[in-house]
Amino acid sequence: MAGGNRKAVNADATMSAMLRNLRAYLIALACVWLALGMAAWFYCQRYPLQSYWILSGLLPACLFESVCYLGIGFEEVRTAFGRTGPRSWQALLLTISGVVPYLLSTATSGLFQAHGAILLAAVCAAVSFWYVLVPRQAAYDVVFIVIIVGTYLSRIFAWLYLSPIPKLHLEFLGHLAWIHIGLMALLIFRQWEMGPFTFWPRWQEWKEGILQFLFALAPLSLAGILLHFVTFSPRFADPAKAALTGIGTFGGVLWVVAVGEEAFFRGFIAQGIFNRTRSLAAAVVISSLLFGSAHLTYRAFPNWSFATVAALSGVFYAFAYFRKKSIRASMVAHAFLVTAWRLLFQ
Repeated sequence: MAGGNRKAVNADATMSAMLRNLRAYLIALACVWLALGMAAWFYCQRYPLQSYWILSGLLPACLFESVCYLGIGFEEVRTAFGRTGPRSWQALLLTISGVVPYLLSTATSGLFQAHGAILLAAVCAAVSFWYVLVPRQAAYDVVFIVIIVGTYLSRIFAWLYLSPIPKLHLEFLGHLAWIHIGLMALLIFRQWEMGPFTFWPRWQEWKEGILQFLFALAPLSLAGILLHFVTFSPRFADPAKAALTGIGTFGGVLWVVAVGEEAFFRGFIAQGIFNRTRSLAAAVVISSLLFGSAHLTYRAFPNWSFATVAALSGVFYAFAYFRKKSIRASMVAHAFLVTAWRLLFQ
């Protein structure tokens, strides 16, 4: 009896310790769920005929994906996931986590495609099981990044995630899943060292990111204008709208776009090149050129103007990363630059 009581006490203590470690994650998740609930209410009011699908399909898909996506930015969650069992079991869980949002979002919309689900499961499994099945060597790292970037550029998620509301594009669910699967595979299975990885930068990383943004703004703006990629068209006629656009753009880039792009192009590619060559110049130049080439498919292929501007911006992002040894610094530079361009140029 006493032994049973001791086990119960130990189990309670373990659960309490786990909840304390996950407190920040759970608070962030609660905030995101609240925001998603408000967004679902808004869309139900705007599209009442689709309210059933929004509440029974889209909202559950977003809630599920938020659990997975937020987990990559909290070391405690990554550590807990890394202890769930053998690597093959963890890879299977990752694969499933990439398919569930698709199943949820299409189950009640009438847009489910069996062949699409199979294809999605296949690409998710390829990334999830990659470092479980192959050695952790540079040659396999190259293939891994080709799979990651190639799948993204193929626009497969736009084809798979069909929406009954024409103006509501759902491929963001696929993009989020792709980021959390790829980063979990890198950080846990590959055990890749890219520096501290969380969603919130430290003060020194904020300063470095802002500094690189200020250095980059003028030359990149000039390049964009000379290449006829953008035209100067400030959006400050309506200050309230400009502020909302700026805040929304900054948050979306900092916590979604920059997380994936900076982790893969700076934290993985640039750091990997530097590890092999010990040349900072090679790491910055090669990773920036690859970053630029990944933007060739924007709108019309080949979009050389956007690729050139993106490659140039990659140089400043790489400087921010290597100066602070953290992708959070390059995330800040990335978010500020995209936000400024959204507000100043058309």
